Amino acid sequence: MARPKGKLLALVLVFGAITVVTATGAFTTVEAERTAEVNVAGDANALVGLEPGSGAGADGYVDDSGDEIQIDLSGGSDSQGVNLNATTEFDNILQISNNGENEVNISVNTNGDNEQYVSVYNGTDYDDSSQEITNGTNNATVPSGEMIEVSIRIDITGDDTLSKNDELLSNIEIVAESTGN
Repeated sequence: MARPKGKLLALVLVFGAITVVTATGAFTTVEAERTAEVNVAGDANALVGLEPGSGAGADGYVDDSGDEIQIDLSGGSDSQGVNLNATTEFDNILQISNNGENEVNISVNTNGDNEQYVSVYNGTDYDDSSQEITNGTNNATVPSGEMIEVSIRIDITGDDTLSKNDELLSNIEIVAESTGN
């Protein structure tokens, strides 16, 4: 009995084409639900914890009474801010803790009309070996379960463009990026 070779060949080619299309795993949309748990915590208990530092000025300038920590360097009731044509340092004003499972790189972004005068650095005293972590200059690596204390330096010496009541910063942003370790 003779078999029709053309029809058999066509049938094999059709099945081969279906197998190739199916084997590529090509798709246009996939929708899948997964369980995720994300909680909001106050600054002290978040994955990156923020608390007043151990520096002498931290008590007067850092407010952690609410869920968000606030740094106010305007000077309180009797003063209005930092001195013009001077350098002012606030050593160990803020403690940044890594409460997560991986080490993180910490940096600080400053935002404001005169942010160029403000430096945030990792350490107690500003000197040539200090690690400035402001606006992408560097970062500080903090292992899981560890913390750093940062200081703020405001240097407006030799600047004649600032005047009394000028705002230096409107806010700072603490950035923590996991290193995966």
